[in-house]
Amino acid sequence: AGLSESDAKRIVEAWTAYGEGGLGDLGKTREADRVGRLVGAVHAEAQVSEGAFFGGLLRVRKGADLRNHARLMLERLRQRVIPSGGTLYDALSYVAGMHAEGMGFLSRPVLAEVLGCPIERLRRDVLMPLGSEAAATTTSDFVLTRHRAVAEAIVSVLGDDFGEDLETPFPELARAAIRARSSAFIPPNVSVWNYGLPRHFVETGRLSLAVRIAHAVQDADPLNRLTCTNLANLYREAGDPERSLQLLEQFPASALVDRGFYQEWGTSAGACLRFKDNTVLLAFSIADQSDHRQVENEQAKLGLAGLGVALGRLFEETKDPVFLQGRAAVAVLGQQLRLDSTTASYFRRYYEEATAQGAGRPNVVQALSWFCDAVSAANRSGISRMVSERVGAVERLTYGGLQRLLRS
Repeated sequence: AGLSESDAKRIVEAWTAYGEGGLGDLGKTREADRVGRLVGAVHAEAQVSEGAFFGGLLRVRKGADLRNHARLMLERLRQRVIPSGGTLYDALSYVAGMHAEGMGFLSRPVLAEVLGCPIERLRRDVLMPLGSEAAATTTSDFVLTRHRAVAEAIVSVLGDDFGEDLETPFPELARAAIRARSSAFIPPNVSVWNYGLPRHFVETGRLSLAVRIAHAVQDADPLNRLTCTNLANLYREAGDPERSLQLLEQFPASALVDRGFYQEWGTSAGACLRFKDNTVLLAFSIADQSDHRQVENEQAKLGLAGLGVALGRLFEETKDPVFLQGRAAVAVLGQQLRLDSTTASYFRRYYEEATAQGAGRPNVVQALSWFCDAVSAANRSGISRMVSERVGAVERLTYGGLQRLLRS
């Protein structure tokens, strides 16, 4: 970002001394415009990526040829076998795929694991040969290509010229990270593979790939409640709440679970129009019996907001006033919490609609009692066997943690 015009002029003059080979693509630009183009490219790189100076050089000297350079390099690397199996082409595919997505956390243990290469031989058998090709570079922890522009060119060639499935490396790397953590530290931590990697693809509009990655993580660590909940959430986001519900119902009853697990299960039940299960599970997610830890504001906010929807739908279906009273009650309870503007508007709407339909106007103490009555009524109306077995007797549930939270 600090490249001055005078420095750029000296660089361009040095390239010019080597003729077409020195100028590269810049030779196609008018001589009077060359310095300005270099300065512009470097400053533009500084706004969006790492390695701004090197990136600027690539853009102005190798822009048209970068893809061809990547193709020739990959053809050479296909012939370079790694002693433990696979080729350097495979290794560079993993490195470039991650770097092209802007995810610079591919660590040495994960790369070694996915390649089946002993970690103590990774530097000799993989990293040094890739470095000699100017294909990859390493920090103390992570492996990258020389620049993101190089990674993007490699990925483009892999897909268009070599017909590779560009999505496959990501679930494979996620599985490798889970396996590698048993014998090595995975910097910055393994959670970036469990949650950060799939979330990246959600945010970039590739939800099916996010689900594939989360599924790979769950397969590698099947008793992890957090990765199970994350996968269920992604199924629901992808429009498949039935799959989410099935996953949560089949999670081993002997495994440790938490409030987030029950909250996702309840929300998925609601998305499948199972509003009795929806109500009981969301109520359980904020009850004292679901988790030994104190219920937190965010958990209570989401649980009560979801209950406002569930109880409203139960009232529509049954016309039982206990559900209408319960809806007014969760609105009163919810408004005692720290709320964002969106959730605050939900609770206001629940209260206005419930009272307009004939519900009373409870104080906080009455609201908790009305809420418990509505949950018991949903339970009596017939919840699924799976939910009944997990939650147990609804009448035994207490909400001391919620009451403490509301008072605070």
